[in-house]
Formats: sequence, C-alpha cells, structure tokens
Amino acid sequence: MKWFSHYLLGQYDAALSWAREELYLNPNQLQALAIRTAALAQLGGLRKRKNAAEVLLSNYPSLTVERMLRHLHWKARVTSPLPRGPFEGRHPVR
Repeated sequence: MKWFSHYLLGQYDAALSWAREELYLNPNQLQALAIRTAALAQLGGLRKRKNAAEVLLSNYPSLTVERMLRHLHWKARVTSPLPRGPFEGRHPVR
C-alpha cells in the first residue's frame, strides 16, 4: 500500500497518484478510494473533495472510521509476519 505511506508522510500528490493507479486496476478497492478521498481533502478544491467522498460512500454506504480500522486490523492478522533476520524463514544452512 504505497499510497498509504505517502499519505502518512504528507506527500499527498504521490498518495493520490498511487491511489489512482490502483483504482484503474481495481475500481472499487476500499483503501484506494479512502486514501484518494483523504488526499483530495488535503489538496483539492471543494468540488473534487465532495465528489471523492460521494464515490467512496456510494461504494461503501456503511463505511465508518471504526469499520475501516477493523478491516485493516483483520488484514494485518491474515498476512504472515516478515522474517526478523536475514536467514529466518529460509532453508537451514548446512
């Protein structure tokens, strides 16, 4: 989720660009729509912000911040943790 990292760093143009690329591939992806809306809230004019929020809520009408955080928490549990060291998780050295 490159767009999320850019957003957290305050690089709203980059976050918006990455989110747009993701939305070309998957037009209804929740995280990309949410980051696009948030980045436009930081950058865009009133019309762009309103349109982005309407698109997000039309695709996910029951979206709340709490629901979004639960979704991200669930995804984090499903993915396997990264190896801690350079050789952890690889074949043993003989």
